[in-house]
Amino acid sequence: MKYKLIIAVMLFFYAGETVQSQSKKQLFADAEKQLELMYGEAIANRQERKIFPRTLEHDSIRLVVSNDWTSGFFPGMLWMMYEYTKKPEWLTKAEEFTALMEREPKNRNSHDVGFKVYNSYGNAYRLTQNEE
Repeated sequence: MKYKLIIAVMLFFYAGETVQSQSKKQLFADAEKQLELMYGEAIANRQERKIFPRTLEHDSIRLVVSNDWTSGFFPGMLWMMYEYTKKPEWLTKAEEFTALMEREPKNRNSHDVGFKVYNSYGNAYRLTQNEE
């Protein structure tokens, strides 16, 4: 009886862990699809300076300039997707959008530099150790 209880408890935790990892895989698969769509929309709707996706407004993507306080979030999401998938295409996209933020690490006119730089350059350095 004692062994049956121990086995039942072990199976319960193993089953819960399997469900959790399947859910995590599904969540990332869905996020990858959404991020791919967002990337495509950002490329297709890019303007002279407005290049970073911020939100949807009336079924259209709203892009912002690099000095917007949210500009680093999109490159940060690309870096996180690369971290999870290890797919080279996410690395390329993350590097592309991080490079577009080149003015922000030295931007002295914003109190939001941390939001912009940590998500983009911070994750880039954390994952690649590349100081550029």
